[in-house]
Amino acid sequence: MSMQVSYKKQFLFFSLFLILILGVLEIVANVWWINETKCSFQNNEVFAQMNSDELKRICDDQINLNMNEFFILPDQDLNSININSLGFRGDEFNIEKNDNTFRIFFVGGSTAFGSGSTSDKTTIPGYLQKLFEERNFNYEIEVINAGKGGFNSFLEQKLVLENIQYLQPDLIIMYDGWNDIRADYKPEFTYQNWKQVCDLGENNDFDVVLILQPTLVFGEKPLTKQEYANFLVDSDFYGFKMTQKKDTYQQYWNKMNEIDSCTNIFDLRDIFKNVSQPIYYDGGHMSDNGNEIIAKKIAIVLENQLKLSTPKNYVENNFKNFSKEPFQKAIDVVTNEREDQVINFGRIYLEIKGLLTFYKTPIFLESIFN
Repeated sequence: MSMQVSYKKQFLFFSLFLILILGVLEIVANVWWINETKCSFQNNEVFAQMNSDELKRICDDQINLNMNEFFILPDQDLNSININSLGFRGDEFNIEKNDNTFRIFFVGGSTAFGSGSTSDKTTIPGYLQKLFEERNFNYEIEVINAGKGGFNSFLEQKLVLENIQYLQPDLIIMYDGWNDIRADYKPEFTYQNWKQVCDLGENNDFDVVLILQPTLVFGEKPLTKQEYANFLVDSDFYGFKMTQKKDTYQQYWNKMNEIDSCTNIFDLRDIFKNVSQPIYYDGGHMSDNGNEIIAKKIAIVLENQLKLSTPKNYVENNFKNFSKEPFQKAIDVVTNEREDQVINFGRIYLEIKGLLTFYKTPIFLESIFN
């Protein structure tokens, strides 16, 4: 005699089986995502014309770049990224500069470093170097990329106070805003970080220029469909929507205007107001084209200032106070050679949160059928 299973039990069994299948499929999709789609800019419209092999090399370079929370490890030579012996992106330079060299440090986060840039020369500092070389100055200009992924005004002022001030700067450009607001920094806190650097420059006779950077949400760019989708979901590190923070970003600009020790300040939020083609591949990172547009604007607004400036002669040889000891400490942490290394639980949480975000299966299936 056969036993008939109730429709309720059949439905329950079918539901559990479907959940199991979807769960397994999502796990497979996550494994595929980690191995095949490592960077946020892959499959983005701003890179639609790029060769897939070249795009993968750029992605792999970002994944393989050795750094910790505070430093990029020196002497790295990747396909699209070169890190010199002092831990900065780009060519080598002598700590003691020539008398006829005007040295500029471009400080900021991953947007300054050039996350997603096709080469060192297509970052904002890279384009600036080229543009300044094309202009007629009475001295040579040297632009050094001092950007690092994750840096904000607090970490930047530490970098300047503990490192850059001993590398004979004539001008420091702080390209800021996005990482501060993503970290939910209050305007007064960011103001104090900026002011410390400006005060240091005023007291040590080098210029400091502050730039409030453009972002996807805090600007007037006509958005493409993909940019608009990112606009709707763009959030800070704690999950709060960026669209709720426009007033705070405006307060950053208001506080920037209160600092009288800076050489100059600029607001670039609306620089893409008349640019209809895709620029952003997420909330703040952009294509080479976007980097070039920004660099051209900075070159224009700084041109008169640079023509009136002269390279500083560091007669006290303060570069002798520069030490590579922090680099060795960074190497120890990254290579797991220190027993007291700190576990970054915040980063682990974000990684797990990303893995548990159930949206990768549709992307995985689409890639298979395509």
